[in-house]
Amino acid sequence: MDKEWIKVYSDTFEPKVEMLRIQLQNDGISALALNQKDSAHVHIGEVELFVKRENVIRAKHLIESWS
Repeated sequence: MDKEWIKVYSDTFEPKVEMLRIQLQNDGISALALNQKDSAHVHIGEVELFVKRENVIRAKHLIESWS
């Protein structure tokens, strides 16, 4: 992952992370979800949400307001 992308959120529940990714993109923030779950043991690991460095603070505030 490029150093310009910063992790702002992670969760074991993939649909929640995907929903947050879509909401961030709807607010004009480019976001990527990276699935770090073990393919053999899907209950191990998390899905991580990344945004560009310049959007970290705004993204974290938005995620907090939605939670």
